[in-house]
Amino acid sequence: MDKSLISVIVLTYKNFEYFKECIDSVLNQKYPKIELIISDDGSDNFDLEFISSYINQKKKYNIINVNIIKYDDNVGTVKNFNNAIKASKGNYIIGLAVDDCFYNNDVISDIVKTFIKTKALIITAYRDVYDEKFLKKIKKLPNKKEVQLLKSNKNLYAVLCKQNFISGACTYYDKEFFSKYGLFDEDYKLLEDYPKYLQCTREKCKIKFLNMTTIKYRLGGISTANNINPILKKDYETAIIKEILPFKKDTGIFINRLKKCEYYRMINKAHTYKIIMIFPEIVVYKILVKLKNKILDKFLRYTLK
Repeated sequence: MDKSLISVIVLTYKNFEYFKECIDSVLNQKYPKIELIISDDGSDNFDLEFISSYINQKKKYNIINVNIIKYDDNVGTVKNFNNAIKASKGNYIIGLAVDDCFYNNDVISDIVKTFIKTKALIITAYRDVYDEKFLKKIKKLPNKKEVQLLKSNKNLYAVLCKQNFISGACTYYDKEFFSKYGLFDEDYKLLEDYPKYLQCTREKCKIKFLNMTTIKYRLGGISTANNINPILKKDYETAIIKEILPFKKDTGIFINRLKKCEYYRMINKAHTYKIIMIFPEIVVYKILVKLKNKILDKFLRYTLK
């Protein structure tokens, strides 16, 4: 494994509308040693000849290796990513969605500097969210509160159990991360990042925040708020069952009950009675916590007089 070589992995599946923008943002990087891996998950419109020709015409001296992988059958995002990681030769893994692009030509250099300086195994950063045509910037994510939570790293596992705000689109890995925590869990088909964040933070891995924007993120994809991909929905259900509910000691009672409620709501409306049984416990727990805090506050005020 070449310590100075960076492996940029671009996963594709039928979505080639913005391919050139994505690849150009890789080929224009100033970092001196880049391996570009394109791994296609069984697309029927994958044009190997065009893709190879386009890269060969535009690549410069710093693109040390190009590896184009094509599967005949659809294996899913998780397995596709894992296989690309196994095929990679670099010390750091930088994923880039085929409909996104790097924010500027120094992004890879800045990511590598941060890995070297912090000795982190996993880094996440800002992403600028744009409309589908990259004409209008909508917002920057994560937001201020989420960045504070990331920087504090205080029980990040429990925080992520409530809601995931770390985007796999702008999260990067030292290859040693996968030696220590394993590759992405192939019990999932589309959801690679969230289960791994839950697992590694529960095992006390620190996720370093890079205080810069690394990608332009294009809205769209396999799911929207009103139309969730059923495979992705199933993956979320599995994440709750595997990575959250068995670890009540780490999450606390409130979060554990909350996620049980969410799980029953997701899998079947017939489980409404279970939700009804759990919900009062959550309410009572919140009341008791508030009451405890009030009593403690009064006690401290009295003793400090």
